Amino acid sequence: MNEAFRRHGGRMALFGGVGLFNTLTDFLVFAALVAGGLAPAFANVASFFVANAQSYAVNARVTFREKGTPARLSVGGYAKFAAAHLVSLVVSTAIVFVFAEKIGPYAAKGGALVVTFVWNYTMAALFVFRPGAPKAGGEGRESA
Repeated sequence: MNEAFRRHGGRMALFGGVGLFNTLTDFLVFAALVAGGLAPAFANVASFFVANAQSYAVNARVTFREKGTPARLSVGGYAKFAAAHLVSLVVSTAIVFVFAEKIGPYAAKGGALVVTFVWNYTMAALFVFRPGAPKAGGEGRESA
C-alpha cells in the first residue's frame, strides 16, 4: 500500500501541476477568442477542448510515464480522457449550482475543484492511463 501511495501521491502532484498549466491555457485561449469576437459560451467550449487535449498529451508524456516511457497517445485514449472530464464539468457545474447561494460562489467552486480533481485523476490513472496499457513504443506496460 505504501508503494502505491508514493506512486499516486507523486503522480497526483504532477497531475495538479499540469492542471494549473492547462487552466492557464484555457483562460488564454478563451480570452483570445472573445477578443476576436467569438461569443463567450462558444469560446468557453473551444478553450475547454484545447486545454483538455493539451492535458491529455502532457499527462501522457509526464504524469503517467512508466519506467521512463510515456503513455501511448491515441484517439480512443483521448475520447476516454475527454469523457471523464466532461463528466467532471457536469459535476462541478452541479456543485456550484447547488451550493453557491448556501456557501458562496467561490467556496462552491473550490469544493467543486477538489471533487473534480479527485475524479479526473482517478479516471486518468485507472481508466485512461491504467497500468498494463500500451506504452508509446507499443509495448504493454508491466503491472504496478
